[in-house]
Amino acid sequence: MTGWSSSERLIGLIGNPVSRSPSPRMHNAAFRHMGLDFHYMSFEIASEKLGSVMEGLRWIAHGLNVTIPFKTEVLRFVDELSEEAEVTGAVNTVVVQKGRMKGYNTDVVGVLQPFRRRGISLLDTRALVIGAGGASRACIVALNRLGCSEFMILNRSRDRFERLKADFSPRLGVNLSWYPLDAECFSSCARRADVVVNATPLGTKDAPLELPLKGGIFRSGQVVFDVVYMPTRTKLLELSERCGSITIPGYEMLLEQGMASFKLWTGLPAPREVMERALMEALVNEG
Repeated sequence: MTGWSSSERLIGLIGNPVSRSPSPRMHNAAFRHMGLDFHYMSFEIASEKLGSVMEGLRWIAHGLNVTIPFKTEVLRFVDELSEEAEVTGAVNTVVVQKGRMKGYNTDVVGVLQPFRRRGISLLDTRALVIGAGGASRACIVALNRLGCSEFMILNRSRDRFERLKADFSPRLGVNLSWYPLDAECFSSCARRADVVVNATPLGTKDAPLELPLKGGIFRSGQVVFDVVYMPTRTKLLELSERCGSITIPGYEMLLEQGMASFKLWTGLPAPREVMERALMEALVNEG
């Protein structure tokens, strides 16, 4: 826990992996700029340790961010959920007060804002969402609020998809269909989609696996969003951009959800320029 003093309010990031996350640099720059006695640090933990780590942080932390693979698992360890976390069934932000943990989901606004800034309407559109975990849940809720009502879900686990469908089909009134994550289904679904979202770590720098990309599956006017932020221009974004698609990089979501988390922990508006500059510097250094 190097760098943290017990006189400071601790904000933790829990996940696996987290060692290369730019979030500590982004948030600590914001805390310094605002003159706040907070310190943000990461905790890379094994799945079987999640419960004990959460119990320990309950008494020493002021707040948390939660990332892969714990956004849905962490629901078991919080005492209360915000409306957004309840709807998505996933938590990426926790506020701790006197040992009581409340879970929030700022990933939804993290997805919404980049679309809204571009003036993109998704009324009566069809989306392809790759993945069925915590990030995909936030993406589905956000896209639905922008007007999208039909979702093609590509992932390896049919069971995880069925849980997602059971949660979302009656609640949101959306149509969800499942396809295995292979090259043939990816190509077929991407050609039929108005919006393509990668909500998995596939495409991350140094990742052992990639999305099954090939030319001719994207088109002009199509929107392609990748939650991966490292590299800042993934192969998915590069290929779709060459085809004329509107592309949205993952670091925009990371910034927006981080700003929303900052406000939950501090009660203050986040310093956008400071956080964006620190984030981009961290990503450039990692690149």
